[in-house]
Amino acid sequence: MFSSSSVAGKSILGRIASVSSTLSRRGESSDASYRIASACFRRSFASKTSALSLNAKKRKGKKITMVTAYDFPSAAHVARAGIDMILVGDSVAMVHLGHETTQNVSIDTMIHHCQSVKRGLELGGSGSMLVGDMPFGSYEYENTDIALQNAYRFVKEAGCDAVKLEGGSVHRAKTAQKIVEGGGKFPCRLCFMYPPLCSMHVI
Repeated sequence: MFSSSSVAGKSILGRIASVSSTLSRRGESSDASYRIASACFRRSFASKTSALSLNAKKRKGKKITMVTAYDFPSAAHVARAGIDMILVGDSVAMVHLGHETTQNVSIDTMIHHCQSVKRGLELGGSGSMLVGDMPFGSYEYENTDIALQNAYRFVKEAGCDAVKLEGGSVHRAKTAQKIVEGGGKFPCRLCFMYPPLCSMHVI
């Protein structure tokens, strides 16, 4: 559910240790400590934005918030605002790297920036869904396995909860199907999401 080496993980483990220590001084049993620890785990999981929580907001007519962040400091600030979704956009090519278009940014660069944003969100204890923008040249191939492999990189290497790609062609729909079969979902602008904690759907 979280990495014990992450900032968020260390924070939760620290709280559990503190409560367990207090309970021990009061003569509480180890079972009580375990119940407290379990509650902390459940609370941490419940605060994470998921496909289910976004769909629930949509059904209730509530607004879904989403902003772009490119680096650690911007993500740390956004984390405190309670935003539902954070997008690390390929526009980082122009905004941060000085390129004229988004076509110059590589998948390795995008993963680098996603990792930075992920650390900022962890510092702020955010439950925002992290969406990585798959750059030009990472999903347009006839062989849709390439798109799926690159989507997995965003999840495994960058810690993203979702990946986003754009297009409206028949082939893009096939790419979408491939990612969905690998465990994906996508809202508007053909945004394909890969939550590692659950199977993906189309929203």
